[in-house]
Order: sequence, then C-alpha cells, then structure tokens
Amino acid sequence: MGVDNQAPPPFPAAAGVMRRPTASAWREEALARALEMLTLLQWLEGKSPLKNKEPLIKAVQAHLDAAEQAANERRRAFWGTMSGAVIVRTSANLDAAIINLLRLAPLDYLSSNASNLLMQARQQLRDRDPRLQQLEVLARKAERNKLTHSERNVLIAAVQGAAEQERRAQMRVRGFRNIIVFTATLLFLLAAAAAFIGFISPDLLPLCFQPQQQVVCPTSEATISEAQATNAAAVNDAIRQTASMWDTMLVEFVGLLGATIAAAAALSRSRGTADPYSLPVALALLKVSTGMLTSFLGILLIRAQFIPGLTALDSSAQIVAWAIVLGYAQQVFTRAVDRQAQTVLAESDYAQSRRPEPTEEQLSMQDGQARTTPTTASTVSRAGGRDERADG
Repeated sequence: MGVDNQAPPPFPAAAGVMRRPTASAWREEALARALEMLTLLQWLEGKSPLKNKEPLIKAVQAHLDAAEQAANERRRAFWGTMSGAVIVRTSANLDAAIINLLRLAPLDYLSSNASNLLMQARQQLRDRDPRLQQLEVLARKAERNKLTHSERNVLIAAVQGAAEQERRAQMRVRGFRNIIVFTATLLFLLAAAAAFIGFISPDLLPLCFQPQQQVVCPTSEATISEAQATNAAAVNDAIRQTASMWDTMLVEFVGLLGATIAAAAALSRSRGTADPYSLPVALALLKVSTGMLTSFLGILLIRAQFIPGLTALDSSAQIVAWAIVLGYAQQVFTRAVDRQAQTVLAESDYAQSRRPEPTEEQLSMQDGQARTTPTTASTVSRAGGRDERADG
C-alpha cells in the first residue's frame, strides 16, 4: 500500500500528553507543540503536492517521538540538569520537525503563514541578517501572490537560522548559569567549613571583642578585671573561655538573612525571563552564599582593626547587627554579576519584533537586491533544502 493511503503511526505523546502534568512548564509547552505538529502532519499528508513525501513524514514522526520522550524524561540527575541535554534534545527535535513540515507543506499554506514565520525570525535574527531581509520581502510578497518553490527554501533557511540562533543563546544562558551555580556551591562549602571549624574549635577563629573591661562575643559576654584588661595573655584566656561553638554559625546565619534581603531587593530591578534554566534562582543562591562569607570575614576584619574607624564592638547585639549589614554588603561584589546576567538574558531574548516595520521603499530595495543577488541557491543548499524536482 502506498504511503499516500496510510495514516501516520500513532505518536506516543498523543495518548500521554494530556494524561498527567509533568514537572516543568517548558516540558508542558514542548509536549503541546509536539501534539500540534502531529495534527499538522496528519493534515499535510493529504495536502502536500510532493510525490516522494514518505521520507519527510518519517523524519517528522521520528523527531516528534524523540521530543516527546525527552520532554517526559523523569531522571533528575544533577549532571543532566547542569548539561541541559534534555532541553536541547527536545527543542532541537521540535525545530527539526517544523522545518520538515515546512518542506512538506503546500505553497499556499506557506504563503498564508509567512507573516507568522517572519515575526518568529525577528525575535532571533539581527536587522542586517540577509536571511531576515529576504524573509521580509517574501512575507510582503506572500500577501499578494503565492510563493514559488525556490522561495520556499529561502523561507526555510531563515526559519532554520532563527532556531539555531535561539538554541545558541540558550546555551550561553546555560553556561553562565552553570558558572554561577559552581561558584555559589564553592562559596557555600567554604562558609560551611568555617562554621564547622568554629563549632569544633571556637577559640581558633574567635569573633570576640574586648571593649574596656568586657569580652563580647556574638552569643555571650563576660566581664574582666582592670588588671586582666591590660594583660594580653589574660584577655586571650578570657576570649577562649567566652567564645561559643555557635558564634560562627550565628554570624553566618544573620549574614544569610542580610543577603536574602538584598536578593529580594534585586527582584525589583529584574525582569521576567522565559529561559528554562532558572538563572535568577542561581543568582539568588550566589548572593546567599556570598553573604554568609562576607559577614564572617567582615567581623574578622573588624576584630583585626583592618577597617578604619572600627576597633571594638561593644555588645553582642552590635556584632549581630554588623553581620547583617555585612551580609547585605555582598551586593557590592555581586552587582557586576547581576549586570552580566541581564545582558545574557537580553541576548537570549532579542526583541527584534519591537523594531519599526520596514518602509515600502526599504522593502522595494530589498526586493531588488534579492532578485539580483546570486547567493540564493547556495544559501538554500547550505540550509538543507529538499530537491523540489519531486514536487507535483
């Protein structure tokens, strides 16, 4: 029996997509797109003018099957999450499926969807990208006339290029996120090591001060005599006796609170993002880990009289208050990371669609350049266009 008379094999997602929700929003979106493409494939099978369309139908089914399996992947391995392999496999297969659907579609379908494809391409391709310029000309032409077979391949090249740019942008977001997560984890381990040392040996790195005839630590205070206050050895003995195993933990905990306040305040300057890699969450973890260390190290610097104007803190409450301030002060170190994160997110969500529409004169000039430029055939060849000699 010929392929024209066969229905496509059942797509696994068709029965399972709506059965139960997945763990992530991007998975739900991918499954919905895959099911939509399956419906389009079944419709295009009878509408396509291609004589040899079986390879394209099988390719679309294989890509949709791979995308459905990846989107339903239930493994939660840490390395798989960091590498983003599941997300890349899902998006790449969905992009490949839509490209093959465009090769399979009749020309009148492409003409009616040219404007929609143009808007999607504008989100990723730059103004001066020749693929986008050619697509703008074709979209305007499609409003009046049906596209030709060669113009189909030009349109496919632009859509394919936009999809590749989007995946590369997401790869940059993922790489930047991984660097932040690695740095935040390292800082947290260092803070945990400092807290562990303070717990087993409180007198090794004491966070205590000696204002006049007192010894003041984060969790306790003690009074010493005037003779002890003038004797360095006696002061050190009093500090060792007063220091508690909970001092470092308390300082780092209140520093964490200060960093959390700074992370919450930073939300007012951030914008929403559609990336599936949770970059804002990674930034918040970096702030928290940095705040724990800056509070601990800051109290040590104050105790060492490294900061001008600060010698001895007078009470446990002052030590805790300064730990909160120093935890919030991590913003000084992470502000540059925040700016870089906004830059990376802006590049991954290039708002090309916000630029003004090209004028009639600009489109006429682009149309003339498209007709006189001899690179269209090579562009189509590199984009993997199908041989249109099989068209009916």
